[in-house]
Amino acid sequence: MDNFISKNKQDQEKLVQELYELENLLQKKGGNHNPGVKKGGLVLVRLLDGFDQEDLKDLKLKFQVDPSWLTLPLNKEQFPVLMEIKKGGLVLVRLLDGFDQEDLKDLKLRFQVDPSWLTLPLNKEQFPVLMEMQRDIENLARAKDRDALTGLHNRGFFQRILDREVERAFRFKLPLTLAIMDVDDFKKINDTFGHPCGDEVLRDLSDILQEEIRAADYAARIGGEEFALILPGTGRYKSEPLFWRIMKKIRNRRVECPVSKHKVSYTVSIGAATYRGKAETTAERLISEVDRQLYKVKEQGKNTVRARMLQDAFSEDSLVQKAEKNFLLG
Repeated sequence: MDNFISKNKQDQEKLVQELYELENLLQKKGGNHNPGVKKGGLVLVRLLDGFDQEDLKDLKLKFQVDPSWLTLPLNKEQFPVLMEIKKGGLVLVRLLDGFDQEDLKDLKLRFQVDPSWLTLPLNKEQFPVLMEMQRDIENLARAKDRDALTGLHNRGFFQRILDREVERAFRFKLPLTLAIMDVDDFKKINDTFGHPCGDEVLRDLSDILQEEIRAADYAARIGGEEFALILPGTGRYKSEPLFWRIMKKIRNRRVECPVSKHKVSYTVSIGAATYRGKAETTAERLISEVDRQLYKVKEQGKNTVRARMLQDAFSEDSLVQKAEKNFLLG
């Protein structure tokens, strides 16, 4: 099969869909989410025909493609091995950690990934520049997108990914669940046991979240004692058992304060909403609904979960069309 992808609109949409699906598969396998696990570096590449850098920049911005996908010129210095396949042009690149060739071979076969995506070993002879770029990209991404205290994603990353996942859920008609949780009476913990103890509580909660979520899910610290979970492809009835497992773990935990050695217990309140992907919406509207559910939990006594479906928003025009249809059909 041809290893190139061209510039027409249909091919652009196909490329974006492949990027979404590949990113989701990579995250499910855990490779990109476990940078400490190194089986050897690999490069996933796709040769592009008829694009220039501005085309790809616009496409990636429009569809909020994960910035880990790099667009680089195809030249002898950066890609000597690929120059044997094609002279000049652009190449779309994804650096992978935590995978080996067998992992990728199995993944591509099981999920019928387009064979035009090439998997090559990342070594100094074949990709001298990428070897240097990899470490810089990882360090910059970690510093930019991670919360220093807990190691979870930070608010900036959360907002960027939620925008992308809402758009993706609508495009592919997939469910998406968002949850926001708040540590109950956190100020009292800080005032009674000290801020270092409060920090240990936040670290403990982040550990629980990382233990319980799938590789395809996202956990973020979005405020002082406020955390969020983004669950792509997960509806309300599959997400609620996850929330209750998290609640059960937290209720059974005792956190040891670093100075006083006091054992501290804590609870959280969780508000959640599920977007079905059927009618177009925004990340802001989803957050607003989740905040509403969290407020009701706090109002009703804290230490529990409240989850709801996000109601589809219909425009005035669509309601008029529905009324006309009902009138015509009697």
